[in-house]
Amino acid sequence: HDEVVARSGIRPFEEGMGGDYKDGADEEEAEVFLDHDVTFSVPTREIAEEYVKLDEAHTSFEADAESGEWNVTRHAGSMIRVPRRAAMTRTVGGQFPKGFDPVKWGIPASMVGDVDEIALWNIVTTVDAYLSAGFTPAEILAAVHPSMVASTQGTGFGGMASMRKLYLDRFLNHEIPTDILQEALPNVVAAHVMQSYIGGYGNMIQPVSACATAAVSLEEGADKIALGKADFVVTGAIDDIGVESVIGFGNMNATANSEEMYAKGIDARFFSRANDRRRGGFVESQGGGTILLTRGDIALKLGLPVAGVVGFVHSYADGAHTSIPAPGLGALAAGMGGKDSKLVRDLAKLGVAPDDIAVVSKHDTSTNANDPNESELHNTLAHAIGRTDGNPLFVISQKTLTGHAKGGACIFQVNGLTQLFKSG
Repeated sequence: HDEVVARSGIRPFEEGMGGDYKDGADEEEAEVFLDHDVTFSVPTREIAEEYVKLDEAHTSFEADAESGEWNVTRHAGSMIRVPRRAAMTRTVGGQFPKGFDPVKWGIPASMVGDVDEIALWNIVTTVDAYLSAGFTPAEILAAVHPSMVASTQGTGFGGMASMRKLYLDRFLNHEIPTDILQEALPNVVAAHVMQSYIGGYGNMIQPVSACATAAVSLEEGADKIALGKADFVVTGAIDDIGVESVIGFGNMNATANSEEMYAKGIDARFFSRANDRRRGGFVESQGGGTILLTRGDIALKLGLPVAGVVGFVHSYADGAHTSIPAPGLGALAAGMGGKDSKLVRDLAKLGVAPDDIAVVSKHDTSTNANDPNESELHNTLAHAIGRTDGNPLFVISQKTLTGHAKGGACIFQVNGLTQLFKSG
């Protein structure tokens, strides 16, 4: 148990996401200017001319009769790029368990390397969702027309490892797969699931809504069923970690500065600390998952297990879209109309009153602004819809354990709530 836990969850980037992030440092390029001439060889005149075209004022070439190659000279004053190791301020994250191998989870070896790794794990989570529920895609397709089996799975970033190959490895003239562009597209993460496992012909709607992606996916799935456009929807979202996201969130000061957290005497495992006085920002994570959604009558007809019932689902904007990374209070609109709001009326159809709501799973990113914003929102909303004063509303801040998976975050939370329903 201890060995498995040590290799899972929030921990230092010791392995280095795909080898790009080792020992708390990243490789960057620094621009320097030569103070003397530098000569190197290239195999053809055409290549030599390409170097000249880039900086004609500081570059010349001549044939090397002895070797048959061409000598290119960059003269003093020419700018060149030199790689350097740059120290990172964020060195901890929620990572896939060390030793996880998609092949051991049933992914064909032929797909590994051709498909972005995050897409592979998305397939695994979808297979796991079906298996843990006790049925297969074939059973669904036998009972529901394939054109009514849809997918609303999404992602925040898309195939980050493939994006790095497309932009960086191409720039460095490394060999890259010819079809790498498609693996960098956000919709392809979900497309592989439908094409390689589910086999549906229904809607393919892939939301890209940053940290709300999984929640929006669930909403889109429920809406498709309500509109009669689908009978069964595979929902969810997943995201990766990359050097670019680690640096980007760090520059925004949205994530916890590792050295500052260590200086407070906090172990890496506990950098994510929602609502705590010592919180210093969120801790980025890999992952996400899959939620299978269908109508109640179909679940009854097929004898499907029900982990939870969607009573109300709606997303809202904040109006001021510069609120990253602290969502505002736009979701207060869920209580529009107070005790006669759609939220209250929809829950009443299921026999649920405001006082029956026992727990709320909060986004709680551990940033200074988000956690109190969200607490204010839920407190205000509870009073608006008629919850009795003094009736406690228990809170789960799950990112304290899992870190923040960006697009996949809500899946972790919904799964956590269904586990809560099951165990009490």
